[in-house]
Amino acid sequence: VSDGKYLYRAKSPKIKVVDRTGAGDAFGSGFVSGFIKKGTVDEAIQMGTANAIACLKDWGAKDGLLRSGQKWQRVKVEKEPCLK
Repeated sequence: VSDGKYLYRAKSPKIKVVDRTGAGDAFGSGFVSGFIKKGTVDEAIQMGTANAIACLKDWGAKDGLLRSGQKWQRVKVEKEPCLK
């Protein structure tokens, strides 16, 4: 992810993948939700990654998605200046 000034990236933890259906959409919706709630790219990546991981652990595009108040594992987000 880039905000024009920095490039952000995070690695997903190793998990047993049950089904990949909907994982990209789960990341996108988690990212937008995180950005709206917290206002930072770092937090948005955290929530997007957590939602995608939750989706990967269950069958289908909706099963396993995070719910409000549910605990989730955080990932390390790296940040570096964009090259111009």
